[in-house]
This record gives sequence, structure tokens and C-alpha cells, in this order.
Amino acid sequence: MENSTNICGDSIDYDLAAGSRASEQELYRDAMAQAEDSLALIAKIQEDRRNYQGTICEPLTRTEIKSLIEYWQMYLGHALSVLQALEKQR
Repeated sequence: MENSTNICGDSIDYDLAAGSRASEQELYRDAMAQAEDSLALIAKIQEDRRNYQGTICEPLTRTEIKSLIEYWQMYLGHALSVLQALEKQR
């Protein structure tokens, strides 16, 4: 993930875990990218609900709830499962 960006264009600059096989590193990199993208999209939903003072002033909409469920089912849940499995192997 070194020097990359997430789905919202935020810069990401940190080193991934070292010392694993190349195939594990690729899985880790992909899962971490999916997790970062999911978190960025969740943060965007949260930010859009704030007023000029930074207070969350709107309830979640049905569309936002559906989006959160989709992020979990399609991206974040899978990414976290992969990361957890790789961590257990260490």
C-alpha cells in the first residue's frame, strides 16, 4: 500500500507487514486496500452528515444504511476475514 491512495483520493503512506511469503503479502496488500477503501467511504458518509460546526445533525438515510451493508458484505467483511486469517498464521 506504500504511497497509494484510497477510493476517496486520500493519500496512504505506511509499510505493510513484512516477513511473509510473496503470495501472503499480495493477499495482505489487497485486503488492506479493501479495508482502507471501505473505511474511507464510511468516513465520507459520516462527514456528509455533519453541519458547519462538525455536529452530526442528520440520521442515516436508507440509502446510507444500504451502502454500509454493501460495504460490509462486499468489501470490509471479506478484507477483515483475510487479515485475521493471515495474522493467525504468524
